[in-house]
Amino acid sequence: MNRDAGNVSRLLERHLSASVEKIDVVLRDTAADYASAMVSADGPDRAAANRDLLRRMESIPEAQALSLRVIDAEGAVRWSAADNSALPNVHVGDRTYFQRQKNDPGAGLVISEPLLSRFLGKWVMTLSRRLPSSDGRFVGVVQAAIRADHIQSLFESLNLGLHASVALYDTEMRLVARHPVSPEQLGKTYPLSHIIEGLAAGHETGIYSVVSRVDGVQRDYTYRKLKNLPFVVLIGLAPEDFLAAWWRKAVFYAVSLLAMTVELAALAWLARKFSQDRISYLVTHDSLTDLPNPQLLERQVPERPEGHNPMALLAIDLDHFKNINDTLGHDVGDRLLRLLADRLRAALRDSDTVTRRGGDEFLVLLKGVHGSEVVAQRAGHLLDTVSRPFLIDGHELVTSASIGIALYPADGDDLGTLLRNADTALHQAKAGGRNAFQFFASEMNARVADRMETENGLRKALPRHELTLHYQPQFETATHRLIGFEALLRWRQPDGSMIPPGRFIPIAEETGLIVPIGEWVLREACRQNKVWQDKGLPPVVMAVNLSAVQFRQSDLVSMVRAILRDTGLDSRWLELEVTESVLMHDIDRVIAILHDLKELGVQLSIDDFGTGYSSLNYLKRFPIDKIKIDQSFVRDVERSSDDAAIVQAVIAIANRMGMRAIAEGVETGTHLDTLQAFGCDEVQGFLFSPAVEAGQAERFFPQKDR
Repeated sequence: MNRDAGNVSRLLERHLSASVEKIDVVLRDTAADYASAMVSADGPDRAAANRDLLRRMESIPEAQALSLRVIDAEGAVRWSAADNSALPNVHVGDRTYFQRQKNDPGAGLVISEPLLSRFLGKWVMTLSRRLPSSDGRFVGVVQAAIRADHIQSLFESLNLGLHASVALYDTEMRLVARHPVSPEQLGKTYPLSHIIEGLAAGHETGIYSVVSRVDGVQRDYTYRKLKNLPFVVLIGLAPEDFLAAWWRKAVFYAVSLLAMTVELAALAWLARKFSQDRISYLVTHDSLTDLPNPQLLERQVPERPEGHNPMALLAIDLDHFKNINDTLGHDVGDRLLRLLADRLRAALRDSDTVTRRGGDEFLVLLKGVHGSEVVAQRAGHLLDTVSRPFLIDGHELVTSASIGIALYPADGDDLGTLLRNADTALHQAKAGGRNAFQFFASEMNARVADRMETENGLRKALPRHELTLHYQPQFETATHRLIGFEALLRWRQPDGSMIPPGRFIPIAEETGLIVPIGEWVLREACRQNKVWQDKGLPPVVMAVNLSAVQFRQSDLVSMVRAILRDTGLDSRWLELEVTESVLMHDIDRVIAILHDLKELGVQLSIDDFGTGYSSLNYLKRFPIDKIKIDQSFVRDVERSSDDAAIVQAVIAIANRMGMRAIAEGVETGTHLDTLQAFGCDEVQGFLFSPAVEAGQAERFFPQKDR
């Protein structure tokens, strides 16, 4: 049984280490982004920061058991992923982890002793990182707390036996979590001499047999000091789980001692074999899908390349799986994953291997595949397999997948290299539009490195005030009178160079950073418009784009309302632009949101009209004020009869439905003359001006008003 417990302890070490690593990534990013905000007079408002922390927390699977907070230098909560307004007087300045971060600039990641949370009233352990100002001063901490009951649920899921126990202690022998649950014991220190003496002697693992101090049960124990973490996991297996029934039978039948001894010896062997097989299965298989864990692949990729046995590693990731969990719940999501696992197994040959990597990610190892054409055919077949509808509780769910492919040995002669390169190719498949497969190419590494650098910089751009708005004027076609501006986002790096929007906005949308950035854009655009009005300049409309990610936020309407209230801008001088493609998903919900926005008094426009697939039947149900004609149709309007016909049709539709039409990308006098002849109401483009900074934009107001 000691070997069985050792297997479990290694399994738990991997799981807990991975969890801490994922949480620390969130802490590092949050610390980098919020340190300057702690000393900034115009940092993010509470609601926006709280939403941002919630988004960050939800980026990891442990989110349901976590809390995430930014705490100031006095120990008071400044921002939180959960609303702590009901606990305004809770401070943590006296906590040991807080004092260590405060007094030790090099503390790094600090993991606390088990604590009874002042926020939750539950036992937790916290992970924290220091927030330094630009000159190195302590300005607070970012802290995540993971509940003990989450760890205890993990222990319970192992199902090692009725009398088995699994416990986690810190290195001071304070009890962090335990199954069977003993709430009154959590946080207490136990003199576990076998472990204390073993660790002191340099033994990070050990075995012993003793009666438990917690519940009085005799067990065989195996302890393991977790690598790079201040924890010890202790597994206790009780022989009576397997033998108790046989002792009762002995008493009932008065079997001779000798016969019982022989029977017990046989049963003990069976018990050990059962336990060994059970735990071996737990270590090597995924509990949700019964697929093998990726560790199985380590034995299938030869240490030295074998040219006669070419293989391909496929990294598979479901597209937008989070939407299913968010809308229908995790139970439906889990059932879809089980059904998908069965499909993948059925779609592969006996010689191939499919494993679940975690979440909605799978790995497939194809063996004996000669040539990329064969691999491409297999990958296409798997895409088709994933895209077939799933029927769950009356819901017909349609999903898709992206696949990254690395070939053995061309793209790597060990599993680690193959995984990295398959992941790189997977990212390219997603960036290319998803529902596709992509082979790895060496130049991808440079592109991925560039993207990661851009993403990391973008996470810091908002708190470092590197983002700015430029304003492109919009004019009435017939009179050339200024009627408004479109606010366009720009990113100026510390060295003064500008990063093109086409490079960073897709990354912002993919990572969710567009939510806090988009809120800042809306607030800043409204503020600037009010500044112009307060200067006595004539009021004009400010157009601001809403991304698809923003439009899916449940608090969109309340956010717009709050920004209008905070900036003092009258709602009639704000126009919200939504792309045509956004409007065509979940039509009833979209219509409800648009009507709620109209009730605020803002104007609404459809951006890039003609590039999507909207139905005129739906269009008449949208409370839209303006249709923007995409510049792709304007570019050749005087030379292409097709483009000209489309532009005329859009203008006619707008006029018939009581809307205005505005054309973007107007760059020549011919463009302007043609659009005016077609009856287009408004125009914008380089013919008049590119987007400019706020100070330069004032020159477009009528001279007498400046």
